[in-house]
Amino acid sequence: MPSPVARHFDLAYRADAAADPLRHCLDLYQPAEPIGRGTLLFLHGGAWLGGDRTEVSHVGAAVAAGGFACALAGYRLAPAHRFPAQAEDAAAAARWLLAEGHGPLVLGGHSAGAHLAALLALDPQWLGESPPLAGVAGLCGVYDLERAARSSWMRQTMLIPALGDDPAAWRAASPVNHVRSVPFPFWLHNAEVDWGLPAQTRALAAGLRAAGVEVTTSVAPGTHHLNLAARLGQAGDESTERLLAFLRRCLNIA
Repeated sequence: MPSPVARHFDLAYRADAAADPLRHCLDLYQPAEPIGRGTLLFLHGGAWLGGDRTEVSHVGAAVAAGGFACALAGYRLAPAHRFPAQAEDAAAAARWLLAEGHGPLVLGGHSAGAHLAALLALDPQWLGESPPLAGVAGLCGVYDLERAARSSWMRQTMLIPALGDDPAAWRAASPVNHVRSVPFPFWLHNAEVDWGLPAQTRALAAGLRAAGVEVTTSVAPGTHHLNLAARLGQAGDESTERLLAFLRRCLNIA
């Protein structure tokens, strides 16, 4: 039987005078009977330009029903707030959860959210040299922004509005350029139709393995970049089963 879920909405992870009352909040889903200690911090997609934590509420409900706490964090969006605002906010949400006793954390997300999760885990400027993380779950992630820029469509509609037109900024924001040895595993998952992103997954996975990091990769058959996250929590969904299995591995801590 799924575990009953408690929902806590609009928890402010920033409360300073400049905080955005909508974007600087998170929603926390908690099982009544957790089967592990810790929390999945899941970051929504939307090319750094759109999306909202409420659009992935089904992810929080599914993870909590599976026995694990899940936090869905909002973050500021480009072009009004260009990168690195999104990484700053995701890191602030992670630090708030840790300070409130919700760690250890698994960082996860879809598309741009997966990019943020991987970047926070690998680039020490965000969570330090030894981040208190238990794993990273990246779904349909963008991990090499220079490679993404080879597509004129992605360059013009996503990268330039979100990060500007300087390739140096794209390189600095790419998780593949921050690969290092970390003591927690990665699960990198793609849709069957995924806009060339599986090649980025393979490149990140190869770099992590060369650094001694444990990595699992997978592809969900019959899915598209745009519907893989939407299907999470549906009965029989393979991606949901893989996500919960990864959380059991990372957070099923006695």
